[in-house]
Amino acid sequence: MTTQPPGKRKLPTSTILVLLTIFAGVALLGYVNRTHKEAVVWQTDLPQATTQATETRKKLFLYFTATWCPPCKQMRRTTWTEESVAGALSDYIPVKIDIDQSPDIARQYQIDSVPTMVVLDHGESVKSKVGYVSGAEFVEWLRK
Repeated sequence: MTTQPPGKRKLPTSTILVLLTIFAGVALLGYVNRTHKEAVVWQTDLPQATTQATETRKKLFLYFTATWCPPCKQMRRTTWTEESVAGALSDYIPVKIDIDQSPDIARQYQIDSVPTMVVLDHGESVKSKVGYVSGAEFVEWLRK
């Protein structure tokens, strides 16, 4: 029988494998988040964006989202990373609104599902869409 010196315990192989798996997962998650940078430059202050839209004579594009929303996460990794989407939004003031951080704004626009996209022209809703859309679908929808 062999004994370990006091204070020097050997970790079981299964513990080492679990720790390596966790480390690899955290590293991969960081890589994925870094490689999916959004191309859309979002405003988050609706009153300020409204003033900017008035001054520049642009329409507002409101994107209602939530951190817990799976389709919103997918759009963050796909749709909002596409340069064609950012280009299509160049004629708009894009505003990202988290419904949990701004429930009063969500109520004002009667948002009950996320993701929801709303186009406003002089404060009036001219079109809206609910649910995930790919980049190509988004550009087509926005240009109609």
